[in-house]
Amino acid sequence: MDLRQAWISLRDAERDGDEAAIARAAGVLSELPDDVAERRMLAEILGYAAGALIKLGPGHLDAAVALADRAVRLDPDAKLAMSLPIALALRSAATTRLADLDRSIAVGGRLSADEAMLAVATTAMRAARGGSLDELDAAIDVGRRTVAGLRRGAPARQVRAVSLGDALFARYLRTGDTAAFTEAVRVVREATSARDRDIRAYAMLRLGEFYLAGPTSLPGFMLLFQARQAERLSRPVRMLRVRALHLLGQVQRQRGDHRRAVAAFAEAAGLTDAEPVQRAVNARLWGDTAAEAGDHHEALAGYRAALDLLPWITSWRADRTDREHTLSAFVGLARDAAAVALQIGDPQAALVLLEQGRGLLLEQLMSPRARLDELERVAPRLAARLDTTIAAMNEPATVGEDLTGRARLVRDLDEVSAAIRGLDGFTRWGLPPLFADLEGVARDGPVVVVNVAASRCDALILTASGMTALRLTELTLADATAQAERLPDADNDVLREILAWLWRTTVGPVLGHSALRPLLDAPTPPRLWWVPTGRLALLPLHAAGDALDLVVPSIAPTVTALLHSRTRPAPAAEARMAVVVVDQVPGLPTLTGARRDARMLADRATRLDGLTVSGPEGYGVVHYACHAATDLGSPSESHLVLGPELRLSVTDLTRWHLRHAELAFLAACGTIRTSGALADEAVHIAGGFLTAGYGQVIATLWSVNDQLAHRVATHFYAGDPLDAARALHHAVTAIRRHPTYGEHPTAWAAYVHLGR
Repeated sequence: MDLRQAWISLRDAERDGDEAAIARAAGVLSELPDDVAERRMLAEILGYAAGALIKLGPGHLDAAVALADRAVRLDPDAKLAMSLPIALALRSAATTRLADLDRSIAVGGRLSADEAMLAVATTAMRAARGGSLDELDAAIDVGRRTVAGLRRGAPARQVRAVSLGDALFARYLRTGDTAAFTEAVRVVREATSARDRDIRAYAMLRLGEFYLAGPTSLPGFMLLFQARQAERLSRPVRMLRVRALHLLGQVQRQRGDHRRAVAAFAEAAGLTDAEPVQRAVNARLWGDTAAEAGDHHEALAGYRAALDLLPWITSWRADRTDREHTLSAFVGLARDAAAVALQIGDPQAALVLLEQGRGLLLEQLMSPRARLDELERVAPRLAARLDTTIAAMNEPATVGEDLTGRARLVRDLDEVSAAIRGLDGFTRWGLPPLFADLEGVARDGPVVVVNVAASRCDALILTASGMTALRLTELTLADATAQAERLPDADNDVLREILAWLWRTTVGPVLGHSALRPLLDAPTPPRLWWVPTGRLALLPLHAAGDALDLVVPSIAPTVTALLHSRTRPAPAAEARMAVVVVDQVPGLPTLTGARRDARMLADRATRLDGLTVSGPEGYGVVHYACHAATDLGSPSESHLVLGPELRLSVTDLTRWHLRHAELAFLAACGTIRTSGALADEAVHIAGGFLTAGYGQVIATLWSVNDQLAHRVATHFYAGDPLDAARALHHAVTAIRRHPTYGEHPTAWAAYVHLGR
């Protein structure tokens, strides 16, 4: 098919509304060579085809970007060059991929003045993700001049007025500038009288959204009328429909009409051609609103719908930083779902929901790799393809990257996973866990999952005999949040108060429960794994009250992560050991204790002065003694300081795949610290070592004294480092019994064992 035939096919398909034919015609155009005689015409038609694909919805945005990108390369001045920045901006909204938004602004900024309003709209979107306020103000100035230069009532002015309103409202949200809010309402209201239905629908929608989130609102009945008008006008416009239903649901919920609000949110969540993020937001509101009304079964349906969408919105198509940003918008979703399941008396469902909705970034890396050795024995070619695909997908995204390659990798992973699930013994590969997959986790000792939700808090106690749910009536989400906020600056007095609170509300009731009593009567303290949720994961749960006298504690980010760590091959009795010591870095205090660690381990460990990109392969135990830095704003950038210019970040660690690693001892400060928003995702340095392949990690919750850290390491290595939980318990017990340090919990409560 030549260029003219492809063009005719595309126009005919558009006229007939045949979406499959539009996609086929666009596919034919994508395969035409660049060196056709009508190069300029090809650029225009590719831009047109990209616009046609944009209208088909989020599932076609990758192809739209590819066509529009090619059109701009063929002819940067093509009339339809606008398709590229529009497609990039829409794909950013669908995937939360920041690189797309940045590129949309860059490309849009090179377009003609007539189309400068695109830069205004995309800069407003960028402002919501921490973009420059100066750039936003400059975009607002451009918008004002553009709107002022157009005739009042003209469709071109009305479209641009809404974009200007978006930018002004973004300024209000960033700065609290009420004058910007007032101007945003004024300019957008002008477009609500537009003759064009689509313009009027979007203007009505934005005006309702402004009033809902702004400093002033309309009377309730007027806001409801606004929302209903937006919903009615948006029905033929698929990209607006989900937002209009969201607005209507919010207004109905605000008015106390929970039944109609639930219906609106549920309809929005069910729009399969809408962006997965927006669908998930509405599904969560469906659950929240039903829970408020006391309809727990309906709430559970909404929460399940939201959790089912999480894998789509944390897809590998987005960069890791973008996935973290997306997940931070769903803080507490799994915990709220579990609380509702417990409310209706289904603790098994509660556990499964917690595993489905927490630790998603960990699971993306740990699940495929957990049984890789076994897979290599059964299907070596599939194993090699899987390993190669994951390695390529975990490379960072770059501005300007063509995501068709990344989308192809996603399809490859789906195909490989489907093939693996066809093998005997691998039918659940890559799928959410069932309760039957989880209940055997307590074979080596009890596992206690502590769910902290706004409506209730509970402990799910798993033992070899089964699972028991314990309502924790003294524990609340508000108190857990408050105690976690006290921790970073806590002195010994404050830390004692936090530990006493943890014992009274959580640890004491759990360890006193009848399900654990027979185990605690054993002559030696048994192993016990805590799986704290939410901000409780930021607190020294393991060290509260008498806990260290009763059990040998470990922490696991999720039950699934603990199971994955146990599927790794057993370490060799004489595992090779390495030590990485960086005691001097310009601008940071000298670590004399780290230097002493190096001397202590000199006879049993290889000194590594640098690390390769793939990590210290071949060593079962690695001891790191160095500085660490926690980035609470971007936790994946938290890192170990391995030299003046060398940082080992969480992101770096996710690219490691160490096949025979067993223990990483992190003699550094705050290696298990992260932001409260990502506490359920274990996005911290210690979590990075788990994804790198280590079965066990020794980490710290806060800054520790350098000389004291050396004492802990000395006691630890007096035991068996491969039995790391007991070795650490021995070391911490020695510090607790020290005549000086024993009275100072800041000296010993920071140390945590993670893993099997």
